[in-house]
Amino acid sequence: MKSLQKSVCSGVIFSTLFYLVLSQRPCNLYCDENPSSPMSFGGTTNKGSTGAPGKRGGKGDVGQKGAKGDISECQCSVEENFERRIQALEIDSDNRRNIPTSCKQIQQLTNSYNNGIYYIQDSNGMKYPVYCDMAIDGGGWTLVASIHENNIRSTGRCSPGDRWSSEHGPEKGAQVGAENWMNYNTFGDVASATSDDYKSQAYFDLQARDVMIWQVPNDTPLANYSSASYLQYRTTNGFLRQYGGNLYRLYKDHFPIKSGVYSRPADNGPAIPVTFDKGNANEVVRHLGPNIRNGIEPGYIQFRTINHERSAYALCPGTRTVSQGNNEHHCIGSTADNVDVRYCGDFAGFSYDQYGTGNTWNSDMTLLKSTFFLFYRCQMTHQWPVTEPLLTIFLNFKMIEGQIIQFVYLICAMGPPVYCDMTIDGGGWTLVASIHENNIRSTGRCAPGDRWSSEHGPEKGAQVGAENWMNYNTFGDVASATSDDYKSQAYFDLQARDVMIWQVPNDTPLANYSSASYLQYRTTNGFLRQYGGNLYRLYKDHFPIKSGVYSRPADNGPAIPVTFDKGNANEVMRHLGPNIRNGIEPGYIQFRIINTEGSAYALCPGTRSVSQGNNEHHCIGSTVDNVNARYCGDFASFAYDQYGTGNGWNTDMILLKSTFLIFYR
Repeated sequence: MKSLQKSVCSGVIFSTLFYLVLSQRPCNLYCDENPSSPMSFGGTTNKGSTGAPGKRGGKGDVGQKGAKGDISECQCSVEENFERRIQALEIDSDNRRNIPTSCKQIQQLTNSYNNGIYYIQDSNGMKYPVYCDMAIDGGGWTLVASIHENNIRSTGRCSPGDRWSSEHGPEKGAQVGAENWMNYNTFGDVASATSDDYKSQAYFDLQARDVMIWQVPNDTPLANYSSASYLQYRTTNGFLRQYGGNLYRLYKDHFPIKSGVYSRPADNGPAIPVTFDKGNANEVVRHLGPNIRNGIEPGYIQFRTINHERSAYALCPGTRTVSQGNNEHHCIGSTADNVDVRYCGDFAGFSYDQYGTGNTWNSDMTLLKSTFFLFYRCQMTHQWPVTEPLLTIFLNFKMIEGQIIQFVYLICAMGPPVYCDMTIDGGGWTLVASIHENNIRSTGRCAPGDRWSSEHGPEKGAQVGAENWMNYNTFGDVASATSDDYKSQAYFDLQARDVMIWQVPNDTPLANYSSASYLQYRTTNGFLRQYGGNLYRLYKDHFPIKSGVYSRPADNGPAIPVTFDKGNANEVMRHLGPNIRNGIEPGYIQFRIINTEGSAYALCPGTRSVSQGNNEHHCIGSTVDNVNARYCGDFASFAYDQYGTGNGWNTDMILLKSTFLIFYR
C-alpha cells in the first residue's frame, strides 16, 4: 500500500493478491496488566505453551494448542511477541505487512481484553508502542498523552519538565505558550507516563471520536495504571469528529492556546459531558479547595478556557467553568503570559498559596500528586460484508467476475469508513460528500436536513450561508449517502487532483451506487492542485460562499470541463426545464456562482453559466440571503413553481429525487 493517510482509495495497490492468514497465537502481542505478575516494558505474560505455528511461505498446518498453564513472568519481549503474533493478521502486498493502527483495531482483531503495551503503526508503516485499555466500554482506548507536574513549588513554575505549559518561566506579553498541545513534538515514555510528561505520535496521528481521562497517582507502575487510578471518565458523543478527529487539530485549527487574545466567557471552548467509569462528580470536586468549587460544574471536560487575566488554559479535566474566571485553579496546560508565577505551569494555580492543603484556592495533595492520562478511541461504524471479522478491519471488497468493483475502507486511523470506486479511469476515487434534498416543497426550503445550504430558513442580510462547504463539520453515513446528506472528513483531509460526480436516485443502497447512477462525469485536468487540493480549501481560501458581496459574472468561480463515463451532455440538459437551458452549457462543473440577486451557489453539477443569472435553477448549495424562499435550499430553486414537472423553471422528477455524490482522486 501507499501512504494510506494521504490517499485512502487511490493508495491501495491491487497488483498483488490480498489474502489473510489465521494462525495459532504462540505468544501474546501485549503485556497483560496483571498486578500479581511483574511488569516491565517489553515483557509479556506467558499463559501456557502452544504448538508451533505453521511455517511461512506455503502456510503449513497450524500446531495444536497447548494446555493453559499458570501465569508466570513476562518472558517474550514485545518485539518478539509482535513478530510472532503478526502471523494472525497478515495482508501480503508486495511483501509488506500491515499492522493495526490503533488499540481499537487490535481489540477487534484479537478480541483482547488485556490492558497493556501493544504495537501499532503510523501512516508510513513505522511501528511504535502504545498503552491500550481493553476493558472500558468495550475497550480499544489508546493512551496518547500524560500531564504530570514535576515541581509546583515556587522554583518549579513553568520550569524544565513543564512540557504542557512552558519550560522557560512566565513571560509577559508572550501570546503563545503550551505549544505542545498543537504541534508534532513527542516526548516521554509510555512505561513511565506517571513519572514524567508523555506525548505519543498517536496524539496527532489517530482519527478519533472520543476522549477518556484517568487520574492516576504519580509514579504508578505501568502494570497498575488502571487499578490505581481513582477517577476514570470519558466523552460519549463523538465530539472530536467536529474538530478534526484529535486534540492536535482541535487546538491547532479551532481553539489555539494563546494569551491576551481571547476573552471569557465568549471564547471558551466546548464543554463536553462525560460518563464516569470510576469515581463520580463528587469525587472530582472533593479534591478542589472550596473557593475553586464556586462557579464550576463537575461532569465535563472543557477545552481552551480563558481566565480573568486572559491567559488560556488547554483543558479542564472533569469540570467546566460556569460563572467564575479563576480557571488556573482547576484547568491544566497554561500559556506563559502570567506575571504571577503562581498561575504558570502544567498544573497552573493548583497550589496557589498553600501546598496540597485543599483549602481556599488550593487543591489537595491527592490531585497535586496525580497524573492525567488522555486516551482516544476511534470506532468502526461498519462491517461490510459481515462475514469474516478479520476482513472488516482492513479491506472489505466485493468480487464480481474476478474484478474488485468497490469496497468500504475501514482502517481506524483514517476515521470513519469511505466508499471507493475502483473501476472508473483506473479507479481510486474516494466518496467525500453527498448532497440530497429531503424536502423541497414550500415548508422544506432551508429547513432541517438542508446541511449544504441552511437549516434555519432564508435570512435577509445574512452574508454567509452553506458553511459546511468550507468548514470541518462532518455528518451523515457513507452507507446511507443517498438517503441523507453526507460529509466525510476526507472532504477536507485528502489532497486531490480531480473531482467526480455521480447522479444517483435517492435511497439507492450502497451496493448499487454505481450501477443505479444515471450520470457519471469527472474532471481530468488536475484543477484542484491550484486551489489547495480539495473543495474545502477551494471554498475557504479562494471562492467563499457569501451573499451580497460578489457580482456576476466577474466573481463566478472556475468552470472545469468534464469527461462523461455514464450519460452525456444531452442527458444533463434533459432533466432541466426549457427556461433553465437558455444561457447555460452542459459538460462542466462550475464552482461558486452568483445569481442575479447576488446570492452565491456552491456548485453547478454538469453545467456552467454562459449568459443568464438564474443559477438557482441548476446549481446546488445556496446561501441564506434569499427573501424568496423558493431560492433557498440544498437544491435551491429546482422546484420553482411546479414540483418535478420539467416545465418552465423547474427540473424533472428524476433530478429532483436524486443525490449528487462527490468523489476525489
